[in-house]
Formats: sequence, C-alpha cells, structure tokens
Amino acid sequence: MMGSIRATGLSRFRKPAYVGENRCTPCTVLNSAIALGLVTVTAFVSRWGAIVVGVIAFGAIWLRGYLIPGTPTVTHRYFPPWLLSWFGKSPPEFEGSFFDVDAFLCRVGVLESGDGDLAVAPSFETRLAQVAAEIDDSASVDGAGALFDVNPDRVTFDGNGPVWTVFVDDHSVGRWESRVAFVIDLAADELLASWTDEWAHLSLPERNQSFAAIRVCLDNCPVCGGVIELGTELVESCCRDYHVITASCTGCVARLFEINARSVPDAI
Repeated sequence: MMGSIRATGLSRFRKPAYVGENRCTPCTVLNSAIALGLVTVTAFVSRWGAIVVGVIAFGAIWLRGYLIPGTPTVTHRYFPPWLLSWFGKSPPEFEGSFFDVDAFLCRVGVLESGDGDLAVAPSFETRLAQVAAEIDDSASVDGAGALFDVNPDRVTFDGNGPVWTVFVDDHSVGRWESRVAFVIDLAADELLASWTDEWAHLSLPERNQSFAAIRVCLDNCPVCGGVIELGTELVESCCRDYHVITASCTGCVARLFEINARSVPDAI
C-alpha cells in the first residue's frame, strides 16, 4: 500500500516527455554536470548539505529529465552539431544498403515508371487495397507475428502517441508513422508473399525498404481511398530542428511516410 502511494506521489513530478525512451542524453549530461558542481560547492560548507543537494538534484533529473528549467532550449541553441553527434543527436538518416529496392519492385511489377517518376502499378494497388480491407485487430496481431517471426500471443501495440509501436514481450521491435502505415505494410507483406517468389529470400531490412518505397509511391490510401499528398515539415526535437519529407492521406489524415530531407538531394 505504501509503495503504491509513494509511486503515485512520485508520478506527480515525473515528466514523461523527457524521461524513459524520450530522455535526451545531452540534456542529461549537462544537468548532471551542473548537479555535480552544486554538490561539490555545497560540500565545502556542509557534508550533509551536499548529500541533500545531491539527492534533490539527481532525483529531479531522474524524474523530470532535467534540473535547470529551459535545458532543452540551451542544448538546442548552444550545443554545436559536432557535440550533439557524439550523443547520437544527428538528424535521422535513411539507412541505405546495396539492395536496389526500386529495381527489385520494378522487376516484379509492383512499381512502374511514368512521366519520369515511379508509381505503384494499378494492379498491385488494387489488390493491396483489397488485402488491407481485410486486416482487422486480430489480423494485425497475426500479421505482426508473421512479420517478426514470433508467436502472435507475444505481440502488443501502442498507438497512444504520434506513432504506432509494435512490442514483442514488452520490447519495442518496430515503429510506424501511423496505424494506417502499419496496416499497409502488413497488406504488402501478405500480398508480396504470393506475388513473387523472391520475397521469401529478402531480409527484414530489405523488406522494410520495400514497404517504405511502396508507401511513398502510392497515389491513394489503400485503407480509406483518400488522396495521398507529399509535403515537407519542420520537426523540432529538444536539441535539433530538421526538415522531413512526408506522405499523408488527405482522407483519414494518417501519416504514411516520413524521411529526413537531407537524405534526398535537392529536396528543400
């Protein structure tokens, strides 16, 4: 009983946006250094005072993600790019490989060239919408189990935030821009398994590249039929701003694709 009361009390001071998976390493390092400095200075006056300051300061960092208000703004404004890169704070880049995803999808008839741009072949797009329409909550669990080659009973989802996250045994194994994007990938996975024998020989990273290429080349949303529009958007994190290229459905307002604009030459 006392444990639950204590946990509830602590939760009042907790800042989920800055802790857990959202904890920012540069902000944590900066605040820890400040806290250590405060403890050191206080220790010259009082040993017990230093202990109290340390408990309060590091407790605040653990619960709230920072000690000094405005820390995200400080690291964002004053930390140079080379320093942020030490902490993995470079803008996300598309992970390329030797797998030529466009060539593969064109060879098997999923994509086709028109007016200099690639588009999803009408026959594949029609079948994709038909398969997507059959994916309900139960089929989503089964599809995720097949995609990650695990027992579906181990699969759970979290769609409360801005992204759709898939968990296996409470461990995050995949994140999508939306549930709609996730359903489209499940439909593509099921359809491609019968569309071409080559699909069975692709690795999961190669399949993920294929999913992304299909989503970005769609003209209409396979789930609701709405028109998909490309655009750019400024993403603000606690330490870095960067532009992304997006593909969103005007019908269900779902984000289907997002990629750092720096990964695409002359994008902006």
